[in-house]
Amino acid sequence: MRTPPSLPRQQRGALLILLVIALGVLAITLFVGMLSSSAIQNERDKKTAAALAEAKTALIGWSASRSSNTSNYTPGQLPCPEDLSLIGSPNEGTAASSCTLPAIGRLPWKTLKVGDIRDGYDEKLWYVISNGFRVPPINSGVSQAQLTVDGVPNSAVAIIFSPGPPLSGQVRPIPTATSPPLISNYLEGSNNDGDNQFVTQGPAGTFNDKLLAVTHHDLFSVVERRIANTIIGTTSTPIMGLRYYYANNLPSPAYPSSPLDYDQLNFDTYTKNMLINNRWDTVVSYTTPNSNLAQLVLPLYCTASTASGQTGIITCL
Repeated sequence: MRTPPSLPRQQRGALLILLVIALGVLAITLFVGMLSSSAIQNERDKKTAAALAEAKTALIGWSASRSSNTSNYTPGQLPCPEDLSLIGSPNEGTAASSCTLPAIGRLPWKTLKVGDIRDGYDEKLWYVISNGFRVPPINSGVSQAQLTVDGVPNSAVAIIFSPGPPLSGQVRPIPTATSPPLISNYLEGSNNDGDNQFVTQGPAGTFNDKLLAVTHHDLFSVVERRIANTIIGTTSTPIMGLRYYYANNLPSPAYPSSPLDYDQLNFDTYTKNMLINNRWDTVVSYTTPNSNLAQLVLPLYCTASTASGQTGIITCL
């Protein structure tokens, strides 16, 4: 048998060069692919973080700005999760009127007036509310966070979740009012078992929830400023609060008592009932000028201070 002739040395060198070039192109392709995948993941993470932050801001803003023209308005109150009976209707995203706490479900985006916020995988956000934030009295002293995060008790008054993409075993059909979404198809581990214990991490491949907590300080640092400004009062008709008292009693040396005597401050019925029903008198105090000379000096200032140290210094006259 004759041995096949070997390729000339020049041809062998050319093949080697082509092989090196091919391997280089393959390596570059794989590297670019990895960069592209990493860039896509980074964009998804950014969108998720922005969605969680927007939802948190909306929850706090909704709570602190509760309308004052109803008989049961309560700054500090948080909404229930989405009303499942409205899924698929024009009112999808509206909060349920009542819920058993701690309550978990999809974020009530329509109630919060923020649009249908979604995470980086185009999934709707979920939300849990702690005990103590639906029914008066609600104030910064009596209302304590009761949700546990990563084993730390009293970590949050609410938590917002990004469910991320479905994992093995999770099926996410389009939900309807008669077939609402199952929490186990969106959240994992301790986050879907209905208690007040939640976690930010879990085994790789079986956990991908992202959480953002609303702490007691997050909520009440804003709500207390609203309450302080309410007690300080308005200069527009009708004049209310400490401004009303000063406008109608100076230069008398008498001042309303602290804790507050709301009967002396000319509040409308709704405002007075809100302050009384939520016992803000137990956590709000105020200071005033304390000499006859100070009463005659303009402008005068009143300062309303609250339990967490939020203070408003406003001209009273």
